[in-house]
Amino acid sequence: MPWQNAEWALLLSSLCHVVAHTGYIWLVGKAGAVFTSQMAYLVTVSAVLFSALMLSEIYSGWVWSALVLMSAGLALVQPHGARQPIQEISGKTIRGRYDGKARSLPKPLPRWRLRP
Repeated sequence: MPWQNAEWALLLSSLCHVVAHTGYIWLVGKAGAVFTSQMAYLVTVSAVLFSALMLSEIYSGWVWSALVLMSAGLALVQPHGARQPIQEISGKTIRGRYDGKARSLPKPLPRWRLRP
């Protein structure tokens, strides 16, 4: 039995999801989890725009102002880059988290200071 439109649509939808999730995981590795989590806001903005354009839905001014504020917030978020060392007053250099140097864990608290 040859495939009908429903089967082709399911296949196309599955391929789109594979590409989207692969890109999402790549972005987490490249830009970090905090920057990538901003995609949830992008999905919301595009869903509202899609429903207004394709489904002729009408929204109040409050929704459009919220979308403008969300878009402004998204524009302010930038992916983290390599952090530069910070110079202390005493002249010693404090290395940032992303300088590639190994760090030792802080010393554990003495047992008498731990509470059950």
